[in-house]
Amino acid sequence: MNQLKTLIGRIASGERWQLKTRQAKQIQTALDDSLPPELTHACEAWLADTETLVISCPSGMYASKLRHLTPGILLKLRAAGVEVRAIRVEVQAGRARSNIVNVKQVTDKPPESILVQMEQLGSQLTDAPLSRALKKLADTLRQK
Repeated sequence: MNQLKTLIGRIASGERWQLKTRQAKQIQTALDDSLPPELTHACEAWLADTETLVISCPSGMYASKLRHLTPGILLKLRAAGVEVRAIRVEVQAGRARSNIVNVKQVTDKPPESILVQMEQLGSQLTDAPLSRALKKLADTLRQK
């Protein structure tokens, strides 16, 4: 009998965990849809209690922008079915979502059409150093 109670307790606990996981995913998705693109990949959200959504961001710059946009974000979240009464913004330096792309990590060669446009722009410029720089950049990117 005790084993059955233990098993039922574990199943119920697992179901609560799955519900919280689904709720967290719904909240993050709704937040991503509510934020401007430049903020989407830097912010994470979770419910601190039943009425307060906490949004963490990596710097004061993000926090300032979020605080400015809070009323609109709140309306969009409510429209998406996330019921919150307040949003609290926290700065957590060094905390950023893992899907932020570092510019230095992008190693794909740009399409040839972009490189041709760079060369064409360089040939139309009257500023010789800038013209040479654009042509050199296009040549360098072609060699990748």
